[in-house]
Amino acid sequence: GVRHGGEVDGQLGQVAAAVAIHMKKSQEAIDVGEFARAEFAVKSALELQPHDPGLQKALLRVQMLAMAVDPSVVKPENMGAIAHALDLLGTNSGEAREPALLVAAGHLARSVSGNDKAIDFYKKALELDPKYAAAQVHIGDVYAAENKNTEAVAAYEAALAIDPDNLLANNNLGVYYEKLDRHDESIEKLKKAIAIRDNAASRISLATTLSKLKRTQE
Repeated sequence: GVRHGGEVDGQLGQVAAAVAIHMKKSQEAIDVGEFARAEFAVKSALELQPHDPGLQKALLRVQMLAMAVDPSVVKPENMGAIAHALDLLGTNSGEAREPALLVAAGHLARSVSGNDKAIDFYKKALELDPKYAAAQVHIGDVYAAENKNTEAVAAYEAALAIDPDNLLANNNLGVYYEKLDRHDESIEKLKKAIAIRDNAASRISLATTLSKLKRTQE
């Protein structure tokens, strides 16, 4: 059956809470199907109440979270709405006080508004929750994409100061230590990433670092 605003808000709250937990852990997969079900529920309610601002906001909210988790679902027809939502999140609205949603906004801002805007959102998330290591990792990712290796390393180190067992921070820091010829530190972090969760990316990076280190010692 069709769900009304209150029920929809409750369902979205559960989805957002689950996303917040997953985003903090960084390395865990998200079931995008959860978003599809929530989106269907909101759209069904909107068929009965097409001008309800709460439902319109809820639809944007769940779409933003879904697209942040899986950018492949971003559709051109959504970009205008996303840009508007990012503007709203730049204010002191209620949504601007949710770290997970601000991180989602940061991801989308990289496509819509550029890297500087994305970093602004990640930093806002950290202001609300200083222990939100994933936001610090994403700041590092932005700097890495701009080939700002020193800044990327600093951001990943800050993430590990918050959460020493963050998989992405350990892996990415290992990669960028290697770029700065800090081979021993690179090996340490990549081994830590593998210990947290065995994964091909960290193993490949570790093999590359060990190979380069061997050549420098010959």
